[in-house]
Amino acid sequence: MNPTLPSDRIDGSAGGEPHRLSPLWWLVLPLVLAAGLSLTAHAAPDFYTRWMTEEHGLLELGQLAMMLSACVIALRTLLLPTLRTRPLLAAWVAVAALSAFYIAGEEASWGQHFFAWETPAFWSAMNDQGETNLHNISSWLDQKPRVLHMV
Repeated sequence: MNPTLPSDRIDGSAGGEPHRLSPLWWLVLPLVLAAGLSLTAHAAPDFYTRWMTEEHGLLELGQLAMMLSACVIALRTLLLPTLRTRPLLAAWVAVAALSAFYIAGEEASWGQHFFAWETPAFWSAMNDQGETNLHNISSWLDQKPRVLHMV
């Protein structure tokens, strides 16, 4: 297939130059945010701990929002006509959608942090932090995957 045909483009646009994301979004903004977080953690550790890292802190809520956004984007991508002719790509995008949904659910302990329900006793006995999530019940779901991301 000719890569310039509109039916061969994932973004559905017709010919021409593909949309390029500005380096401001993928390079400058992440670097500025990382530097700002690092400076805040060192200059105001109490503020950083209270407003950034608590269960309802900006970092926790930001990760939840990012994962929910990724899930929605992946689900919308699955609706593109191009994916109907590319089953492996469609499967990959479906895995991405499910993964983002799982990460968002785990981050919010499947709603426990927002709706403040009690963890059932049988689950609390298995869970390191007494939360309604899977990643705190076993090192295989928490610490070992962290090692993979360092490799």
